[in-house]
Amino acid sequence: MGAKKLLGILVITSTILLGMSSSAYADRKTINNPQVRGYSLDLCREFGTNCGKPAADAYCQSQGYRSSVNFMQVGGQQETRTIGSGQVCSRPEGCDRISQVVCTTVASARNLNVLGSGDRFEKGDVLSSPNGCFSLALQEDGNLVLYYTGTSDSAWSSRTAGRAVKFGGMNPDGIFILRGYNGEIIWRAPRNNNSVVPGSNFVLQNDGNIVIYPPGSKKSAWSSGSRTPCK
Repeated sequence: MGAKKLLGILVITSTILLGMSSSAYADRKTINNPQVRGYSLDLCREFGTNCGKPAADAYCQSQGYRSSVNFMQVGGQQETRTIGSGQVCSRPEGCDRISQVVCTTVASARNLNVLGSGDRFEKGDVLSSPNGCFSLALQEDGNLVLYYTGTSDSAWSSRTAGRAVKFGGMNPDGIFILRGYNGEIIWRAPRNNNSVVPGSNFVLQNDGNIVIYPPGSKKSAWSSGSRTPCK
């Protein structure tokens, strides 16, 4: 085989592999401190009603997205504006606001709770349980955290805060890995190689449990043990 032909094959192969390693959630956008005409986004779509996801959805739609898949709410001493009616909240004690929203362009929440074999999970990416109760986020500090959606209350974490995590992902060999900037493994599941099954999926369930399922199986190879009631 000629050198030029071999080089061409290598370039094509590298391009395919790079494409496969890109984030599985390129259709998402995380927006910090969302604003409505100069004010922080109020927790409610209209003043005192349609609070939480309706307001997050309306904001995402105003930005050209289809809906929200996750949001964080906080109280504070900031004035806010509702996205629906445009009213301003300026109570002395402060107003509840949405401090972060994750918007998506996809039509439904189907498979937004699953990382398939070969899928990459970047910092800022979020998995959401189908019932909307739980969100799993890879934070900027390197920690993988399971939250009750719309709150700062956590139910589980990988305990990797402060570690030099670059990204996470579901390896084709069946292991979920958090990798460092030099390619080193910082955290993995399952830890026992005897439980590893190639082609497995990483799933956030409605009960808050994070589970790795081998292909075609209902028996898990690993779980976080974070099963908990929805708040």
